[in-house]
Amino acid sequence: MSRYFLALFVILFIRCKQSPDKQTPDAQASSQQPSSPAGLTRKVYDYCYSNRSGLFVVNAGDPAGMLIKLPVTDAKLSPDGTYLAFTDLNSPDRERRIGLMDLTTLKTAFPDSACHNCYGPVWSPDGKCLAYNAMHDQQWNIKYINRESGKAAFVTLHAGNLGNFSPQWSADSKKIILQDMAGIYIIDLNGNILRTIDISSMDTTLLVSSSTQFLLAGKEDKLIFDCQVSSDSADTNDEGEPPPHLFSYDLEAKKLARLEPQDHICYSPVLKGDTIFCSGYKRKGSGGLNIYRMDLSGAYFKLAFKNYQNFSCRTQ
Repeated sequence: MSRYFLALFVILFIRCKQSPDKQTPDAQASSQQPSSPAGLTRKVYDYCYSNRSGLFVVNAGDPAGMLIKLPVTDAKLSPDGTYLAFTDLNSPDRERRIGLMDLTTLKTAFPDSACHNCYGPVWSPDGKCLAYNAMHDQQWNIKYINRESGKAAFVTLHAGNLGNFSPQWSADSKKIILQDMAGIYIIDLNGNILRTIDISSMDTTLLVSSSTQFLLAGKEDKLIFDCQVSSDSADTNDEGEPPPHLFSYDLEAKKLARLEPQDHICYSPVLKGDTIFCSGYKRKGSGGLNIYRMDLSGAYFKLAFKNYQNFSCRTQ
């Protein structure tokens, strides 16, 4: 009898050892989505922005909003206003990672646990996916994750000499816009290049960096972006560098236009339909950083939120 129990113990022990304690990357990702209990009323917010006091999510008509107490950057409100995506700076290995916060429960999760150096999440307009910068084989490339399946993948586009950077989505959520500091590429989710724009052909004075984001307008006829220009070398900011400017590039007419008024410096554009929101400040005079709004041609420029920056918003 004792031999029987010993044999049974050995079999159970072997089976337990064969069951891995560590999940695969895809399993970890699918299990690490923050969610709200069934029946709980979802909280929905219209805007997200920051100032010296911290990061806030806000509803229209409620300027105070809710303070988000997290050491994060690149915060982006989801299209439906119920989640916050961000770059987490507090991981145990001190590497950047993509985080999600459920704005109803305030629980956070890290959907792509296999990515140990990634940043700058951007929501697809349908809210189903996040694209972000991720290190791959010692080079920067673009990765995206489907929030429903938890599956994360790199786009298959070959990274140039310096890598691929700063993803953005098309309005139909089927295409990603990225750049390698020499060219801009509009690709599908399989990495097939649908269109290439040589940056030097737009204007030879553009100083594109890895953080330059090219937003594709809803009709896919214009690119909206901020960028320094070399011809502004006499006009420097506090760091001794040329200030950024906000531009529109007409893809068919191949025409570049500066959007903000001459007496303002604007950057970090965000599209909501045919409206551009951006952070910025007035060149001379009193006042700090603000959020402004304008249409796609730069017209109807006006103050949207005073003393805030780093804007994102609900779009659904």
